[in-house]
Amino acid sequence: MKNISFSIIIICGIAIFNSTEINASPGVYESLNRGIYVISGTDCGNPPNADIKEYNGKGISTAHTSKCVAKVISKSKSARGTVFEISQTCNDSGDGSGTTFTEKDKILVKDPNHFQYVSDNTIYTYCPKNKLPKDLQTNY
Repeated sequence: MKNISFSIIIICGIAIFNSTEINASPGVYESLNRGIYVISGTDCGNPPNADIKEYNGKGISTAHTSKCVAKVISKSKSARGTVFEISQTCNDSGDGSGTTFTEKDKILVKDPNHFQYVSDNTIYTYCPKNKLPKDLQTNY
């Protein structure tokens, strides 16, 4: 549940609208920004499907999975960030028509804009919405 506050400030006859979200529900990976991530070094403006991950606050999906929901088994702090051992259930089709599967993994959240799969050391970097192609722009 989100609590949203709005304010209007009038300066020199010009109204400035400001909205702030407070107490927004944290995602499963807490401080990680919701949105599109690509393998570090990949251009956000033209990423290949294989390099894209989407974090919606519930789980991390790919171009070929959907409805992913991660459950945290354990969480530990390290010098590099927070490691989440997870069990994630997804649909094996991007459009949701496939079957569900569950897999376990470890995700290292380095900071709000970077995460890494511990199993293969692949690092993903957050792409701001305005840097993505139109078909990947999400409303997080």
